[in-house]
Amino acid sequence: EKFLFNETNKASKSVIKFVLEKWAIMENMLQNEIVDSTKYEALYQQLNKDATMKKPSYANIASKPATRELPNINTFNKKQTTQNNKSEFVFIKPTDENEDKRTNDEIKHETKAGLKTVENMIKIKGIKQLRQKGIIIEVSAKKDVETIKNAGLEKLKLKVEEPRKILPQIAVYDVDSDYGDLEFKSDLISKNFEHLDMEDKIELSSHIIIRHKFKTGLAKENWIIQLPPKFAIKLLNEQRIYMKWKTYKIREQVNVPRCYKCHAFGHIARVCREPENLCEKCGSKGHDQKSCDQAAPRCVNCTRNNRKESSHNVKDKRCPEYLRHLQLYYSKIQWD
Repeated sequence: EKFLFNETNKASKSVIKFVLEKWAIMENMLQNEIVDSTKYEALYQQLNKDATMKKPSYANIASKPATRELPNINTFNKKQTTQNNKSEFVFIKPTDENEDKRTNDEIKHETKAGLKTVENMIKIKGIKQLRQKGIIIEVSAKKDVETIKNAGLEKLKLKVEEPRKILPQIAVYDVDSDYGDLEFKSDLISKNFEHLDMEDKIELSSHIIIRHKFKTGLAKENWIIQLPPKFAIKLLNEQRIYMKWKTYKIREQVNVPRCYKCHAFGHIARVCREPENLCEKCGSKGHDQKSCDQAAPRCVNCTRNNRKESSHNVKDKRCPEYLRHLQLYYSKIQWD
């Protein structure tokens, strides 16, 4: 500045103004560089510190215990709560399902007789009939399942089966339709499980299954994916996944089918055995919901199962019968 404003300097006022403006810009850029340098140095130190820590492997994550909280099926007309109220389920079926002539009522009667010697050792919450041959027993703990399996029901030509376990499913919303399966898996792992070693990332990729894709709009799709329990729980806890230059919202995909003909859970209208459609509001035959003259709703599923409380809509997510089937669904999920 002394040079610019020296009396012997022949520079014009416009040149002096131009030089001072450029100098201010350069000074500001230098100050920003100093700030950034300090910030990146701190980040570099943190990264070095993180790098010295042991990275969790696929096996490390998969070996950690995980818990799932299930809805409380004993409450209604209260704020829905969750608790570790897990039930276990077993199927009792004829050894030869095709040739066996017994009815489900007869199978139920013979099962009770066969479990007579151990009935004081097991906590049974309920018994329901299957749509095909057999019954399903709901018990309170895994040890009850083992007791039933060891009770000798095979002597009555009955077999005991547990629900087939399936991996958790996650719904991913508004996925770009041009996303390829391999690219999707690669981004999912690299951006959400970045601390895995390359070998573990490859192993995880082999366990991720893309089940379904549903078009939702212009160049958008909803995807249903399956992946190992511990990794699914991590994503569900975060409620979103990082992909490319954006994040996608996710939620747990729960599959509790309800028939829109008879409104029962466990099947869809295409395979329903009910000859007539039932009213969604009151559960009666001969009319639909729009023409129903009942003032208050009545849940046909709770009525069928002789529940005291049935004055709610059949679609209510707090319905005890819905929550019971939700527990049955969760009993099929491999969470550990």
